[in-house]
Amino acid sequence: MSEKRTIKRVGIVVKQYHDEALRTAHELTEWLEKRGIDPTGGPYSETHEEQIFDPTVDLVVVLGGDGTMISTARLVDEHDPLVLGINYGSLGYLTEFRIEEMVPALEMVLAGEYEVDYRVMLKADHIRDGEVIASGRVLNDVVINKAALFSGFCYTQFADTFQEANGLLCADRTPKLPLEQIAAATQIARTHIQGTV
Repeated sequence: MSEKRTIKRVGIVVKQYHDEALRTAHELTEWLEKRGIDPTGGPYSETHEEQIFDPTVDLVVVLGGDGTMISTARLVDEHDPLVLGINYGSLGYLTEFRIEEMVPALEMVLAGEYEVDYRVMLKADHIRDGEVIASGRVLNDVVINKAALFSGFCYTQFADTFQEANGLLCADRTPKLPLEQIAAATQIARTHIQGTV
């Protein structure tokens, strides 16, 4: 069990172009202020490039789908806030709570009644001719596909053999993802690709 945190500052990330999620964010801002909690920076959306997100908050509430949750993981980068996903998307494997559950979930977090489900961040470097041409930290998976002119072999832990491939998916072991069924069978132990994944 992890050490419980006192929540004093909350960041709110909103799904792009989603008016209902933005309205909820404004209502959430008022709800937090009434409880003496600082909704740092107001609702953040990638739609508004002039906004600056503060990744040093204690908690980030994500109003969106899995795509918004993955974008939030990039926003917080190497900082370590708690992240609470409220599903305004269509799938919701990473955003575990429905909008109706938002207030009770927040009340439990503020009371310290929660368990942390840690996620793995992956670092990927795309190296061509010894030069890093792209680099990033990601949540969930790294995909190298045929459009990137990939051709290679990968070693799979499941099959214990080399497989010819025209694409590569490196995924964490996040439960409940549809990809998990595929990734579990082809969990990549190492690759014969120049670069690090």
